[in-house]
Amino acid sequence: MALSEISRETASGRAPIALKFDTTEDGQARLAVNRALRTHDYSPARALAHSALSLNAYNTNARLRLAYIDFREHGRLTAQGERDLAQSYDLAPYDPFAASWRVKFALDHWGDLSPATRKAAHAEALAFLQVGSQVANMRNTLSSIRSGEGQLIAALWLIEAG
Repeated sequence: MALSEISRETASGRAPIALKFDTTEDGQARLAVNRALRTHDYSPARALAHSALSLNAYNTNARLRLAYIDFREHGRLTAQGERDLAQSYDLAPYDPFAASWRVKFALDHWGDLSPATRKAAHAEALAFLQVGSQVANMRNTLSSIRSGEGQLIAALWLIEAG
């Protein structure tokens, strides 16, 4: 719909249609990943993540996107995907914007993680189980784990957090 059509609809008394144009790096990357899931061509999504990291090495979302792409591309988390996840923890060990997704991803791929990455995921989960505004969100996250091994670890962390 063209912008002129929006203004005509508004002038005619109908409610305007809100269009959202997300031109941010994160928005473009999400679209690229969604497109890759349909086409199985992950190279544009991977290139956007690497481009984002060239601008900001601390971009947790871009690193996690690379780990997710690795998993989707190979059907499991490979050594490269594990390194991307591990590096996201090395550079930003506690990220309130990524914690739920990152902890869930880590627990769903627990068997593929190094001891150091497991320790980092554990520390982040426990930290957000003890922060007032994040407790319910992290509890919900830990209750939504799919893998059997991850479910066991999540249950132990919930007991540990009290």
